[in-house]
Amino acid sequence: MTDEQWLREGLADAVPEAPNAPERAGAARNRAARSRRRATAATLAGAAAVAVVVAGTALAFQRNPDSPAAGPAKATDTRSTYDAPPCPPAPRPVPGQQDPLDQPRPGQPDAVPEDATSVRLCQGEGTSFDVPSDALVNSVSTIVDEINGLRKSDPPEVCPEDYGPGYRLSFGYADGSTFVVSGRLYGCRELVVGSGYRSDATVAWQAFVKVLRGQRETSTPLAGSGTVDDLSCASTVASPVAVTADITQAVYCRGEDVGVPIPSDQLQVLVADMAENTGSSSSSGSSGVLHVCANRSKIVAVTSWGDRMILQGACHGFMIEGDQTWTPGPGAQQVLDALSAPGR
Repeated sequence: MTDEQWLREGLADAVPEAPNAPERAGAARNRAARSRRRATAATLAGAAAVAVVVAGTALAFQRNPDSPAAGPAKATDTRSTYDAPPCPPAPRPVPGQQDPLDQPRPGQPDAVPEDATSVRLCQGEGTSFDVPSDALVNSVSTIVDEINGLRKSDPPEVCPEDYGPGYRLSFGYADGSTFVVSGRLYGCRELVVGSGYRSDATVAWQAFVKVLRGQRETSTPLAGSGTVDDLSCASTVASPVAVTADITQAVYCRGEDVGVPIPSDQLQVLVADMAENTGSSSSSGSSGVLHVCANRSKIVAVTSWGDRMILQGACHGFMIEGDQTWTPGPGAQQVLDALSAPGR
């Protein structure tokens, strides 16, 4: 038997037959391909050993010096968090008309399709917010499961006449397609999922914020995101994802038109104090009695991720992230007093 015949027979014996089930054909082909690769390596290794014996020589194998050394697994490729499919255009309200993306779309499923590879938080109807520039690419299935686990509901009828942001979650898929879910954090707080409605849009919003913050702990923002030229005391739009620990630039506002840039060393003092002295509004010393406060100051900031933040002055300090209140400690209060002094 020639060496060529021996190799062919060894490969043929090692490759398993694909199962007959059609739905498993792709998996079988993958297993067969892996088996062929293993069989080829094993057979070629056997042929090399035979050649060594016949020739009476020893073969020494050395790794290519240009090959990278094996190391720990790489962190998430940060570029993919920015390269995901973009948000759909923000809605332009027309009196008496609703944007098609924010109402049921017949012909679509009433659940988010599985296997999404990314999801972005985008602007929807309602008040505006600062849309994060990075997409969620880790644990996307967590958001899919949260939405699909919500109770299906009927079309909303009578809703509270409050006001708040509307948002969209745009899911991206490997084939380039997208699936948009729309939610309102006001009114009946319904969620539009394809052709149907689901209850409690707050759940999906909070889930996205939590998981994206977790992803950022092992990712890196784009260079230059933490510095902007247009920090203004007139700003009213803030990011729901931003956290004070990421603040890199800020202005202290004594009013809507007067802003004092906060030097980096003083900003570090304030950010460190925020970490120590921030708590929920119910635990920040408020007695529940309505107070008239003279504190009309605020801090407008940007984070290393490019998120905008607004820390609004309150009776006991500054309101942060909705129900969080920062009550400055002595060192931070000294910095704030200096920033608010006349002539600054």
